[in-house]
Amino acid sequence: MPPAAPTTSCWPRAAPSRRRWLPSTDRETAVDAIAEAARATDIDRYLAAKLAPRKSRDDLIVLAAFLGEIARIPRLVSEPLLGEIRLQWWHDAIESFGNGDRGLVALTGNPLADALGGVVARRRLSKQPLLDAVDARVFELYADPLQDEVALARYLAGTEGAGFRLTAAILGVVDRERATPAEAPLVAAGEALGLTRALLALPFHLSRGHTPFPRSWPEVQHLDLGSAAGDTHRMRHLVHRVISEARSRLDVVRQARAIDTSPTYARDFVHAVLPCALVEPYLQALENVDFDPARQIADIAPLQRVWRLWWSRWVGAV
Repeated sequence: MPPAAPTTSCWPRAAPSRRRWLPSTDRETAVDAIAEAARATDIDRYLAAKLAPRKSRDDLIVLAAFLGEIARIPRLVSEPLLGEIRLQWWHDAIESFGNGDRGLVALTGNPLADALGGVVARRRLSKQPLLDAVDARVFELYADPLQDEVALARYLAGTEGAGFRLTAAILGVVDRERATPAEAPLVAAGEALGLTRALLALPFHLSRGHTPFPRSWPEVQHLDLGSAAGDTHRMRHLVHRVISEARSRLDVVRQARAIDTSPTYARDFVHAVLPCALVEPYLQALENVDFDPARQIADIAPLQRVWRLWWSRWVGAV
């Protein structure tokens, strides 16, 4: 049987069941709640999902809500153990989905988890990227640093890369049965957005006693985390390093359309990586000379966010 929903969850509980369908009114309520959760916790992916093809839109909104939910857990809890409990619940719930099984979906009583299980079954998704996304957030609960570039790549593959792999699978850009040309650009997309979001969340990471960047970087080695907020010069060096790394990954994503010149592939690939359209605006906000990355959280105007996503979808480029 799947685990019961945790008492700390913001989602209502119900008795575990193996019903596949909820009554229509309950389904509509759950769908509305999930869409609102996606909008509140990951507005970038939510808006990108709203611009996706209709046949994939609802499933992508569920995915956005899930990614937003697990991303906020480390920021909500006051003790690491509380965060581990909530993340472990999600890990166990995902394990209960099966692995792309089209059979009955075992309901957990958590509307978001149940909807996610339905997406996994309906789309025949691998559950491993979902598990990777959950496990990557454990790092954010503790002060332990990332040791090297390999650890950074693993962290980014879980925090953002998993989301792009799942989005691409839902859109049909990748095939779970065989390797496809889009896989390397999807890794780059996860790293571009992951580095950008890690930099945006730098005040949170510093409050936990670490940076989300490897200690093997000279810019991190020379940074005193105890007084990082006051070390503007060294902090700027770190920010410039991360911005440069993010832009280099973004270039890989932008060049990926040349892999396959078919209009269908180009359109679906752009849909899959559409949140990357916001990487450059975020980086420009971080480059503002008046911005303090250790104390402030950079953002872009809501209208600019919507316009950038819509325009990228329209022209077919991020």
